Amino acid sequence: MSNSLVAGYWFKLPYSRRLRPILMYDTYQNAGVATTLSMAGLDWWPLSHLRLQTGYTRDISSNRNIFQVMASVSY
Repeated sequence: MSNSLVAGYWFKLPYSRRLRPILMYDTYQNAGVATTLSMAGLDWWPLSHLRLQTGYTRDISSNRNIFQVMASVSY
């Protein structure tokens, strides 16, 4: 069983740049183990072919913190 709530909004910045803050709350159960996650992140396109993402996830059920950074380039 899984329940998720995700919210984000694209902000249009000057020079065709885009920025999207993201919030997520997720609960799921796998093999009888319940997990609850909350996440806050940022999705930024400084150039049309470059995407930068950051995210902070709090695993409430196991008291862990996860920080993620990712860069994607298209050509």
